[in-house]
Amino acid sequence: MKVFTGKGQCSTCHAGAEMTNAATAAVAQSPLTDGADTGFANLGVRDPKEDVALGGLDVNGNPLSTAGAPAGAVDGMFKIPGLRNVGMTAPYFHNGSAGTLRQVVEFYNRGGNVDAPNKANEIKPLNLNDSEKDDLVAFLQALSDPRVLLQQAPFDHPELLIPHGAAGDTTSVATSAPGVADDEYLELPAVGAGGATQIQAFPNNPFLPGFLQQLPAGSFVPVTGAVPPAAPVTAEPSPTPEAPVAQTGAVEQTASTATPTVAPTVSPKVTKTRLVATVTTVLALKHGARLRARAVDNRARADNGRRQLILLSGSSIGKVVSRRDAYTLSARFARAGKVTLRLRLARSQLVPGRKFRVLVDTMGRRGAVATARFDVVAP
Repeated sequence: MKVFTGKGQCSTCHAGAEMTNAATAAVAQSPLTDGADTGFANLGVRDPKEDVALGGLDVNGNPLSTAGAPAGAVDGMFKIPGLRNVGMTAPYFHNGSAGTLRQVVEFYNRGGNVDAPNKANEIKPLNLNDSEKDDLVAFLQALSDPRVLLQQAPFDHPELLIPHGAAGDTTSVATSAPGVADDEYLELPAVGAGGATQIQAFPNNPFLPGFLQQLPAGSFVPVTGAVPPAAPVTAEPSPTPEAPVAQTGAVEQTASTATPTVAPTVSPKVTKTRLVATVTTVLALKHGARLRARAVDNRARADNGRRQLILLSGSSIGKVVSRRDAYTLSARFARAGKVTLRLRLARSQLVPGRKFRVLVDTMGRRGAVATARFDVVAP
């Protein structure tokens, strides 16, 4: 904090409890500062001729600035952001030109990127040494609320589906109905008051469980959609999602001896990231049925059951995609055909090199009537 309030001069613009001069109370007390809008500054990120910012006009031709400053006086000025939880809001600056807090500190230490007549006086070479830069970065990271980081109450949230463009490329997009683009969505799975997986730092790829998961095109249809999407032409039977079934962490051995309705047609393919293992295979479905997929640890328990593994959000069976972590994934299929099964598991549940078992149950009115099993070696 010594560097923040002293040699770094950060507190000149990032003042008060909100750590910004653009706070409501500050603007209400003094709407203008030195003839410009309070809470705005030109930091020298880009040439104002290329990025006019506050000096621009809205869609109705009115100036964005309320200061009534002469032409060019507020060009290149952007709102000063608060610094609460700044360690989780990368990338930084209005154009995302800094990916880390260290890059932000380096920007200010060299006095910005470009000069301008209205550039803030504080933006000049600071001559910070490496130790001072490290201290400043550590202070900024300490401004993060751990409840936000872990998505705990009061910062938990319901499931959120975020529009993510349309399926296609730069020349054309897929359609779900004549003249209607096939939208893609990112899913932010629901989080309870107890929190979930720690929010990822930027860049957030590959996705971690509990964070944004991309849904396949056409797998989500807004209830307000004016035109229902056309049924896709596919070799897979059309599935219907089943309501989640409450499960415990242990399952019993399936006693059914009936012939399974499904069987893998190819050897399971296993891929991995640093935290997630993904098992993919194709199942041959002999006739329409309701299927339930699950995974268990092969090590037997004292009660002759097996520890059931959690399937992460983004797991899928056919076109049904799980939107939350669960022990099972179910779907109903109307006819015979081939079904792609894709299960995502946290590698922390698995022992590298040890087998775990995937089970696909054919469900009847009172439970599983047949079960297909295959073993997978944990990566």
